[in-house]
Amino acid sequence: MGKLNSLKLLFKSDKEINETKAYQQLCRVVNEQSIETTNQLKAKDDKDVKFSSMQNPHDEDATYLKKGSKAQKGYSVNISETSNPDNPAQMITDVFLEANIYSDVNFLKSRLTEINNKTDLEKLIIDGAYYGPDSIKTAQDNKTELIPTDLTGQDPEYSTAEFELEHKQGIITCPMGKTPIRDKYLKSSDTYAAWVEKSDCKNCSYRDKCPVVEQKKNMTVRFKKQRYDCDSLRSKLKSNKYQKLQRLRAAVEGTFYALKRSQSQSMWRTKSSL
Repeated sequence: MGKLNSLKLLFKSDKEINETKAYQQLCRVVNEQSIETTNQLKAKDDKDVKFSSMQNPHDEDATYLKKGSKAQKGYSVNISETSNPDNPAQMITDVFLEANIYSDVNFLKSRLTEINNKTDLEKLIIDGAYYGPDSIKTAQDNKTELIPTDLTGQDPEYSTAEFELEHKQGIITCPMGKTPIRDKYLKSSDTYAAWVEKSDCKNCSYRDKCPVVEQKKNMTVRFKKQRYDCDSLRSKLKSNKYQKLQRLRAAVEGTFYALKRSQSQSMWRTKSSL
């Protein structure tokens, strides 16, 4: 790194050299991958080098990403394809390329409106990594139902999906139809809470699946709306109707297989959505 910095300083005042791509790339490497100490300039530790730093002088826009134990350099491509079983053939409706540090959620946010403009889209079958609060809002704005093939994270021990809520007011009934003696909605944290008689929970057949907690006087339950929505979606996705829809996404993997084969020597991190 010291030698590169010496070259940078040597030609610092040479305007002709400064305008060359090679010199600009040299400066970028020094600036992105080194740190100046009191005595010298030294290379940064790997963990301190940003993912957006230059990976290859022949491809300045390629970025670095580490997912789990796998390191990837290059780009991400997102492809959307129709998946209606009644179609005699399915059509690719959108192809979008970005640096591979571009998140799945950002792909959905940036492309869903465009896809909607091209097609009569009602349902979008996506990988679980695309799903999140921002994606939900984008889908609602575009009047599109998101159907993830899976949700990130493990299934919770207890589900809140069977509780009946009054939107932004409180919990109406528990999964067994019991009415709380008191309920509350906390706007600041978008949280629902309820207090139930101990006698209502004593011999309840749903007790081992319920998030209710015993306190001194009553049984209580408390959960955020985001948790409730996620639990409700998990429950819905287990139905036969939605499992059939989820399986439709497998078709787009053939498109990616063909792309990977044709670009086997290139730098890609592929994504897919339907």
